[in-house]
Amino acid sequence: MTTPISVSENELHTMLRVVNAPDLGDDGEGLPWSTLDALMALIPCDLVAFNGVDSQALRHYLKQCTPTYDPETPGSEEFYWAHFWNSYCSYPERTGDFRSIIKITDFYSLRDYHQTPIYTDHFRLLDHEHGMLLCLPDGPGRTLQLIFVRRIGSPDFTERDRALLILLRPHLHAAHQQVLRRRLGIPELTNRQWELLRLVEAGLSNTQIARRLHVADNTVRKHLENIFERLQVLSRTAAVARAFPGRLPP
Repeated sequence: MTTPISVSENELHTMLRVVNAPDLGDDGEGLPWSTLDALMALIPCDLVAFNGVDSQALRHYLKQCTPTYDPETPGSEEFYWAHFWNSYCSYPERTGDFRSIIKITDFYSLRDYHQTPIYTDHFRLLDHEHGMLLCLPDGPGRTLQLIFVRRIGSPDFTERDRALLILLRPHLHAAHQQVLRRRLGIPELTNRQWELLRLVEAGLSNTQIARRLHVADNTVRKHLENIFERLQVLSRTAAVARAFPGRLPP
């Protein structure tokens, strides 16, 4: 049974800033910067990063961090990737569990963690001791990781911190998708239109879609007409290509 949590009025306003970021319409690549700032205020920490991880190529395809830090800081990418698969950082890729929000201390005592190669070769040099990780799948071999970090000597993240992220997770995913669609120049569609387009992409006919959505065939055709107009295309194939560049999940 989940333990209830309470939030103050100030924390509630901060959560609303996460959900309704004022700069959501700005050009970007990961999350709105105001979202990262609000998350730092809600869950006090020394660093919040939103990274895209390509676990097969062992590289980051997206790096966003607040506050920004010197890329020449000791603890190079080389050491991180050398120990990636034997660290908590690869938990989602190794297990297929992209739903759980994990902390370093879910797997180690601090004493044991201090003996791990990724800590001695990388995180210790960055003064990073406590970490909490929220993941979003982003296609085969790709994971979006929202990482919260506290320095050596700081208290660990709490179950309350984890519970707040569980509440915010779907909103964070939606914010990233909106930023990405804007960057790729994809017009905004309604949730129903995205649902219908996913079925089109899966190869369903209008009649099959109508049955799946419990609507009339004419309703499906009308939705498609509106989608074609919004996307400025003339066919189902063109609509799918326009809406899902690189198979962007809706």
